[in-house]
Amino acid sequence: MKKLTVSLFIVLFFCALLSQVSPLDTLSNKAKKEAMIQKQFEATYQLLLDSSFVFETDFIYSQRVNYLLNFIKVVSSKAIIQVTPIHQGEGENGFGGVTAKGVISKYKLSKNDKQNYCVLTFSFRSTYNGNFDVSLNVYETGAASGFVSFGSGAGKELFLDGHIVKTNVSMVVEGSSR
Repeated sequence: MKKLTVSLFIVLFFCALLSQVSPLDTLSNKAKKEAMIQKQFEATYQLLLDSSFVFETDFIYSQRVNYLLNFIKVVSSKAIIQVTPIHQGEGENGFGGVTAKGVISKYKLSKNDKQNYCVLTFSFRSTYNGNFDVSLNVYETGAASGFVSFGSGAGKELFLDGHIVKTNVSMVVEGSSR
């Protein structure tokens, strides 16, 4: 009986040793995670490069908003910006906000491979809403922050935080525009 107990103890001891994660496994997991983040960054960068994405806005001026109603959508050479404030109601776009569409000019994308982020800037003119300048900092995870300036004069900027998604994955709801 004593031999059986000692044998069982030895077997359990070796099983416990074998089941522990080795430092090589930890490094392997870290490398896998870094590779996954790099792959995600490259996929997001490709969306920006192809001019085919939706920036779903989660925050405007640090205030949580509904990303389905607040977004910047870019498809080919066209842009749509929709901003619907917290207090929804009747408005120009039917949701209590504004929807502006236009043809993009000055589309510029720069990439920082060392720090895994990129900067996108573009402009467009909406017939009824005037000029818009957009600047987005896009990070390795697809998160983004930036601002939209519109019209002329000070104080006509929106500061936005959100994330970049594929146009065919996004479920944003576009309001009417003039």
